[in-house]
Amino acid sequence: MQTKDLEYFMKLVDKKNYSRVANFFKVSQPTISYAIKRLEESLGTKLIRNDPGHHTIIITDAGRQFYQRAQVATHQLELAKSEIISATLPKIRLGLPPILGTYFFPQFVASLQEHQLLDKIEAYTTGSSEALNDLLDGTINIALLGSTDPLSANDLETKLLAEYPFVIVAPENSSFTGDSISFKEASQNNFINFEEGFVHNRVFSLLKRSVGVDPNIIFKTTEAEILKRVVAAGGGIALLTKLAVTSNDKLKILTLTDSFIPTFKIYVTFRTGYVLDANEAAFIDIISNF
Repeated sequence: MQTKDLEYFMKLVDKKNYSRVANFFKVSQPTISYAIKRLEESLGTKLIRNDPGHHTIIITDAGRQFYQRAQVATHQLELAKSEIISATLPKIRLGLPPILGTYFFPQFVASLQEHQLLDKIEAYTTGSSEALNDLLDGTINIALLGSTDPLSANDLETKLLAEYPFVIVAPENSSFTGDSISFKEASQNNFINFEEGFVHNRVFSLLKRSVGVDPNIIFKTTEAEILKRVVAAGGGIALLTKLAVTSNDKLKILTLTDSFIPTFKIYVTFRTGYVLDANEAAFIDIISNF
């Protein structure tokens, strides 16, 4: 069974027309027909039936079942190619979301440098959702991911590294008394929020629904440092993981008293079945046992 035959078959199922498939691959129509015939002979069943009256084709039950399997098989082949190519590269291709890269990763730098691994890391700085997609399609091989939910999947090996609470941050000289606040109380203030794609927004939406409030969002940003500076300058308050708050920030930290708030969980993860090289294994060992 040839992989090209699988590609022709899947495209034929999608386009339902031999000529269109031939044009797509820039081959002759008989090339597509012979490929389908080879597959059918190999499997001992009909995958495609012609429907001349409607100038299209009919996918048989066996064809639909084979199509599902072929999609998985071709994806695995592409993944294998990517992994083999990456095995020849000296770099550790690491997904590193901005907040984790700024506030979590630096604590490992000295140890990574000591083990001569720091210069072998090629960081892909994207959000956790995009990093997860890059991990699954083989663009990267390891990722640090932030999530509010337990991260588990059949196609991922994961290890929980740390958890941090979500807090409210306000200007250092704000009039808030005490060191805690309910989200209902906090909702009476203007909020500085992240743009879409941050796990903070899911927690913010959860709090809104649970408490039944709709705080005014006065400013949005994609950068945690900008968010903190706008808050410190008196622009409003913000929901932020405590991981991103440092002693140098001119901010007041208010613990949320609501009992149903998830934590900000940090995982290191790689694909199930992926064979780590020596550098990758050493990297995971260092950050897992720091």
